[in-house]
This record gives sequence, C-alpha cells and structure tokens, in this order.
Amino acid sequence: MSLHTMYGLNGVGKDTIAHGLRNRNPNLVTTSESRMLMFLLGITKGFDATLKVERSQYSQLEGTPQEQIIELEQGPPMRELVGNVSADNGTVLNLSHLVFATYLDDEIDYLQKPKASWYVHAGDSFMNVVASTEVILQRRQADSAHRERILNGVEEIKFHQTLCDLEWERIQKIALPLTRFAVIENIELAGSVTQAEEVMYGQ
Repeated sequence: MSLHTMYGLNGVGKDTIAHGLRNRNPNLVTTSESRMLMFLLGITKGFDATLKVERSQYSQLEGTPQEQIIELEQGPPMRELVGNVSADNGTVLNLSHLVFATYLDDEIDYLQKPKASWYVHAGDSFMNVVASTEVILQRRQADSAHRERILNGVEEIKFHQTLCDLEWERIQKIALPLTRFAVIENIELAGSVTQAEEVMYGQ
C-alpha cells in the first residue's frame, strides 16, 4: 500500500505519464483531487481517473463554494477517503496541482491552497512534473482541439510556475524525513515514465 502524488501545470503531461505508468503497471490506481472532491460531493459515483467525467460535472465542482472545498480538503472527509483508497489498493497515484489557476471569463486568479500537513505526511512520494513554458503552451494548443484548455500566454505560465515552485519548496520542508521528492522534466515521454516508475516502485 503506497500513495504517490504527481504535481504539474495543466498541459505539462501528467495524464500522459499516468497513462504510460498504467500500461506498465496494470494494477496501478490513478485518481486526482478533483475526482475525489466530486466523489465526496456526490457528483460522481467513483474517483478513478480513468472514469469518464462530463463537462457538466466539472461545472458542478467549479460551482461549489471555495469554503466548502477547503473544508473537505483540510478536514476528515478527504483524509478518510485518501486513507481508504490507499488501504484498499496496492499503489495509488494522485494527480494534483500545487497552485490552482481559476478563470472567470478572461480573468485569471491563482488560488493558493496550501496542502494540509496530514496529506504531506501520508504520501510516500511527491513528483513535480515540469517542462519549458514554450512546450507547455504548445501542448495546450494541441490539446485544445479535444479538451477544454485556457491558452494563457508565456508570461502567465511562467508566473504560475513560479508560484508552484514556492509551494513545492514549502511541502518539502514539512514532509517526513523518509518522504521521496523528485522533479521530472517531461521532455521525452518514455524517459519521464521510467523516472516516475523508479520513484514509485524503487526500481
């Protein structure tokens, strides 16, 4: 039983790396904080990241008051769910964000919700997936054909990454001594999957 978390900006390739990890490790369970929140709120019946979620369901999550979201994340509901998911499965990978970019029309607000210390202490490893600003922008543009993507400019992506770097440093400071941390530069997919696999499975 182990819990691993993969952070990264939208478009950096978290989902693609997770897909590669599942291909190599069929018993791997993948989820995300948004999937777990939707499950806790009764929006979905499951939290597995491979289950299809409709845009309307994401809209329900986005329409939930932030106070309620923070209460779920910081308190017993999320803590109990994470504990149960970890206990019931061999290896769990949670896809997450260090800093959330929220959008109102064309306005961008970067929402910093520091990870609760209980979550940092519960994790066996934390991975921060990074790529150049230009690569992230190109991937978002490519994704926009089949996924709803906000196409920020280069400077906005850089600013978002700077905020994420600060939160990454913070969680390392509060983590337990044996917790593993790794930065994965997602340039070439196979190499990124191998690096993540080494972190998670100690290979």
